[in-house]
Amino acid sequence: MQFKDLLGRFVPVFAIGAVLVSGCTTTTSGEPSPGEAPPTTDAAPSSTRNRGGGGASAAIDPCTLVLIGDLSSYGTFKGPTKDVVGDSRGCNYVQTGGDSEPKFGLSVAIRDRDGISLVSDRGFGKTDGDLNGRKTAKVPTSARNCMFVLAIGEGSRVDVVISSQESARSCQVAEQLGDVVEPRLPK
Repeated sequence: MQFKDLLGRFVPVFAIGAVLVSGCTTTTSGEPSPGEAPPTTDAAPSSTRNRGGGGASAAIDPCTLVLIGDLSSYGTFKGPTKDVVGDSRGCNYVQTGGDSEPKFGLSVAIRDRDGISLVSDRGFGKTDGDLNGRKTAKVPTSARNCMFVLAIGEGSRVDVVISSQESARSCQVAEQLGDVVEPRLPK
């Protein structure tokens, strides 16, 4: 067999392999929509993270903080599904029914080693607050999404993130669900 024959047989194989490999490296930009997984929460560069915490929050299962029954007034939901993104342990829900209200996604994430002091304004404002003696922060993270954060001591926190059609509704729902989450957290 000559070199030309070998080349003719293997070039197509290498071309197909190159296409398959390059297909694995594409990314999608833009904002998540309610039909997609809820957005991840705020993360600080590891060099600035508060490495405290982890005590009481480490024992919390994020899927016990918001239950399907807690969401019944908002419609029908699929979930929960657990995930781990960076240092956060999360639980996600996606609204599946009802056409009268815009659909939304919910993520409840526990950050065992990132305190509320690391939450920053994402360009849409930040409102610090207090709920039953616990520090909170409400942060619209985009034109659609909002994060309501509850402190668990100084070095850990829970992020309740809503992805909806607009941030005012997202912030309203995130804060309402924060009221559900707060009594389920350790004091």
